[in-house]
Amino acid sequence: MTRAPRSIDSEPLHAIAALVGDLLAGRRARARARIERGDLSADDLLRLAEGQSLGWFLAAHLDASGLRGLLPAKAAARLDERSRRRRRMCERQVAGLGEILAALEAAGVEPILLKGLHLRTRFPRVAGRTFADTDVLVPRARADDAERALRSLGFALESRPLISPALSRRFTHGFDFVRGDQRVDLHWNLASHWSYAIDEAGHWRRSRELALPGGGSARVLADEDVLHELLVSFFEDLDRGGGRLRSALDVDAVLAEVDSTLDWDSFWRARKVDATAGPCASSLAVVLASLGAHERFPGASRSLAATRPDAAVDSRDAAVLLGASKGLRHNKRWAMDRYDCPRWKHGAWWLASLPFRLSVYGTRPGPRIASEAAATGGTP
Repeated sequence: MTRAPRSIDSEPLHAIAALVGDLLAGRRARARARIERGDLSADDLLRLAEGQSLGWFLAAHLDASGLRGLLPAKAAARLDERSRRRRRMCERQVAGLGEILAALEAAGVEPILLKGLHLRTRFPRVAGRTFADTDVLVPRARADDAERALRSLGFALESRPLISPALSRRFTHGFDFVRGDQRVDLHWNLASHWSYAIDEAGHWRRSRELALPGGGSARVLADEDVLHELLVSFFEDLDRGGGRLRSALDVDAVLAEVDSTLDWDSFWRARKVDATAGPCASSLAVVLASLGAHERFPGASRSLAATRPDAAVDSRDAAVLLGASKGLRHNKRWAMDRYDCPRWKHGAWWLASLPFRLSVYGTRPGPRIASEAAATGGTP
């Protein structure tokens, strides 16, 4: 991979990723040893728990792992309090979900629930995962109907489409809607890039019903499509310098359920057809390296080595990618050679889509990150 000097955050990030990997693998003594010998200070742990959206995970492991006794009491209490605030924020999103899904269905739109509540309901490893918005996928052709349904509930469009919503949709994958402290991220695709040929209709053919806690159900992606969506999304976050360890945890949770049963050869064949093999392999390599998960997921590890050996990174290089500031040229150079298209085509896409992406998503931390920070008393 393209080398770069270690960023100021790469060593603490490397340490917290290793600690999370130890906890996931049940190596509690090794996790404690990292704190005892000073690999990660309490200040760095709190800062990165917030910045990498890991607070819910670390708070859940403080007692069982014995880490609580190694942290200053104020630091542990602060982690607990932020975790409680995030849970309350989640509860507000969940409370409005039924109304949102019902409105979309009444408008003749068949929604698919993405990310947050789906992940923590379906995948035990992230059962305590927190989230700040509701992600919903709708057919591209019904995006206007979906927007009208949300507006009928009092949601306002927070994103700023350039020229027209229809034109902006060609270069983006979702708009943000807000109503008070409730947020909806309305998607019409999992990702947008000229080189991608993602089977959008196939998401509905392969989808299934998932019973939700508290009653009701929602249509969700098939597990293989969930893995695909998370890998592509994580890659694009890394490309722009916004990748976080929470995304690696999400992928880890899916792998824990599917690694031994997934037909990996079929998975990679499908990625070659939809031209996302490079992005998926690259982000998977970062997950496995950052969390030290090669041994826990032999299926993913072997298939990656056989399919895209050039995607491999070590744990410290993974930390550099995760610690990048948005727009850091190192991440851009790393990602540019990993799209399944020539550099010129990616460059043309980047230039053509930039005005639309800046208008829709802005140049500051996204509204989801900002709302999480506000809800927990932290900073984006």
